[in-house]
Amino acid sequence: MSVDTTARVLDPERLRVLTETGLLDSPSVAVLDRLTSLVTRVTGAPVALVSLVDAGRQFFVSAVGLPEPWRERRQTPLSHSFCQYVVSADAPLIISDARADELLCTNLAIPDIGVIAYAGFPLRSPEGRPLGSFCVIDTRPREWSQADLGVVADLAAAVESEIALRLSHTRLLRARKAEARTEQLREVQHAVATSLAEARSSTDAAARTVTAVAGELGWAHGEYWQLGDDEQTLTRIAARTAPGWDAADFSGGSGGFAAHVRATAVPTRVPEAAAPAEATGLGLPVRSGDRVLGVLVFHHDEPLGCDAELLSRLDSVGAHLGRFIERRRADAARRAFERVVSGIDDYVWTVEITPDGALQPVFGSANEAAVFGADLRATPLADLVDPRDAARFAEFRGTVLEGRPGNLEARFIGADGVTRWVWSRAVPRFEEGRVYVDGISTDVTERHRISEQRDELVALVTHELRSPITSIRGYLELVFDDEGSYSPSAEGFLRIVDRKAADLQRLTDDLLDLARLDAGEISVDTRPVSLARLLGDVITDLRPAAEAKHLTIDVVTDGPIVVCVDPARFRQVLTNVVSNAVKYTPDGGRVIARAGAADGVATVSVADTGIGIPADQYPRLFERFFRTSNAVQEGIKGTGLGLAITKAIVERHGGTIAAHPGEPCGTVFEITLPEASP
Repeated sequence: MSVDTTARVLDPERLRVLTETGLLDSPSVAVLDRLTSLVTRVTGAPVALVSLVDAGRQFFVSAVGLPEPWRERRQTPLSHSFCQYVVSADAPLIISDARADELLCTNLAIPDIGVIAYAGFPLRSPEGRPLGSFCVIDTRPREWSQADLGVVADLAAAVESEIALRLSHTRLLRARKAEARTEQLREVQHAVATSLAEARSSTDAAARTVTAVAGELGWAHGEYWQLGDDEQTLTRIAARTAPGWDAADFSGGSGGFAAHVRATAVPTRVPEAAAPAEATGLGLPVRSGDRVLGVLVFHHDEPLGCDAELLSRLDSVGAHLGRFIERRRADAARRAFERVVSGIDDYVWTVEITPDGALQPVFGSANEAAVFGADLRATPLADLVDPRDAARFAEFRGTVLEGRPGNLEARFIGADGVTRWVWSRAVPRFEEGRVYVDGISTDVTERHRISEQRDELVALVTHELRSPITSIRGYLELVFDDEGSYSPSAEGFLRIVDRKAADLQRLTDDLLDLARLDAGEISVDTRPVSLARLLGDVITDLRPAAEAKHLTIDVVTDGPIVVCVDPARFRQVLTNVVSNAVKYTPDGGRVIARAGAADGVATVSVADTGIGIPADQYPRLFERFFRTSNAVQEGIKGTGLGLAITKAIVERHGGTIAAHPGEPCGTVFEITLPEASP
């Protein structure tokens, strides 16, 4: 028969209680020696033991009659132990002749110690865990009488009482020590809280925290290392050394240690390999949420006692200091921000999107009345919206609530009755599971007034110029028809006049188109058109201009593509885009026009190897009268109206137009349209 003794013997909780008795490796205990001596006299057994079974060994707290060398060693390996089976079974073990016992016949206690007969009773903790055995041993076979076993059992109970008394005493001392430690750590937290309440700055707060912690815990040296704005550099901004100590004894390698703690972002002991109770140095990250703001470092010439409770309390101290520092930084940043905001005319604001879908104001600059004509703390913004723009305002609000960037230009009627145009931009920001929206609103009433006046002037000038220019070109045609009416030398001047008149006519036509588009007076007469054929016709018309500059101009189409467009207007779109590519591409360059369709969307792209567009100017590319800075510098003529007209016509067809940089140079314009149903 074989018995597995491992599980109960190696039970971690049993071993913990065994250590807690304080009897392992202790000197002999007089009261237990009297009990082992008494049991040998009463039973006549030559050997009696109080044996505690540890992991891998049994230790004799008391032993009578044990032969050498075991009497001096006061322990044996478990290979020489009968008591381990008492613990494993948690029951008495009574053996008359171990040599005849299937379980024990091979145990080395028989030949090495002379154990033949054995009677052992379990010694249990107050919670009932078997810790060892109280046993008597004979060196010859023996039948144990009931009287003998009764005496051994009674004395085992007395040994158990002594063990329970020692456990109770140990636990009481530990509880008192823990209470004192807890109270000390509470005092540390209280001292830190008091210090931070009195601190005038982040540096002052760090110095006070170091002093409070090191002072209350009696540690020799403490430091605080602050993380710089670059999120890399650590600078020691506070240090405290107790009287009678030399800071040089502790601070030599603190910078590298602090950097290590900052990198790992976890409490770290010095030396790292030391057991928690033996560490003489400690580094603690100071956090605000998940961000490490700095590192607290403490040293002493004796172990600091870095148990779990100490680390927990000091982590709380670090969090308290981190919140203080972050608050001070936030206050300083807010004051600086408000100083900047106070110097601009725009209204700067922040709202939070609450879980129930509301917009909760967080910040608003002090000039809302100048922008909106009302105090927004007293009047909801929605109440000021001009009814004509209510739908656009609702769309903007919905975009903001979805946490997406938004842009709105709308009219608001202030408390003073004045209607103002306000341009608002909003960008979402996500912090610690919360959604904020930062925005800026600008009064653009004056810009709208100027724009309206400009449009009126453009319309007036267009109509006033159109008739004279038409007349001039008509008379020039009559002159050219009568070749004998002018001299050869005058023809050159007349041709110049004709070209300039043509330029003016194109300009007035563009201006008139814009005016009509703004007024909604231009309709599009759509019909199914072959996109490839229309694009090919435009390329054919512009090929001579491209060849004059030695440009390669190609067209690539992906089969038959049909779109519903106004042929004349969409030809105007393609002509504008392709002619721009030719105009802005230097001699020897290349222009490629492609037409394709996928998923019901037709696409035209025109790529060139021209001078390109500065990256910061793409957003303004389709504005009226806008010309890129490099086009102006190159001296390339233009009015800045073609792309504005092109965009308006494309959008009138339900399409889009966009531009992006080409590879490796130049620009790519891309137009999309719904593909016609078959």
